[in-house]
Amino acid sequence: MPPTSLEALFRKAPQKVAQGLLGRTLVRTFPNEVKIEGRILEVSAWRGTNGDHHKHKFPQYGIGMMSISSRYGEYLADITVGSGNSCVTLVAAEFKFEGKMYKAQGPGNLCDALKIDPDFDGYDLTSQRELKIKGSPVDPQL
Repeated sequence: MPPTSLEALFRKAPQKVAQGLLGRTLVRTFPNEVKIEGRILEVSAWRGTNGDHHKHKFPQYGIGMMSISSRYGEYLADITVGSGNSCVTLVAAEFKFEGKMYKAQGPGNLCDALKIDPDFDGYDLTSQRELKIKGSPVDPQL
């Protein structure tokens, strides 16, 4: 079976993945069918295990899988990309909830807004279940 467009995106270099996620929509569906949707505004890209992402679980997780870690009491969601030794971190998104616009600025606030917690550690974003990414990027060539 050929990869989906999201799977193909996650196989690219982290900088290309970050660019390709901008403008897409994050959708979190809860067990009671309530949905929160937000447009991705900012994504950071990391290559290898240097910098703040030395604890990322690259060997354990395949491409498109989330690694949830905690820093300063907040959760961070990294997505394994590229050849499996890099990641992108969702940093900011804009949400519409009950007719009002909200902006979740910072990876911890974004995880809090979407109720992403350690239960999502190892979650495969290409499965398109309770958390998914849909839509087109800002740059349609990505």
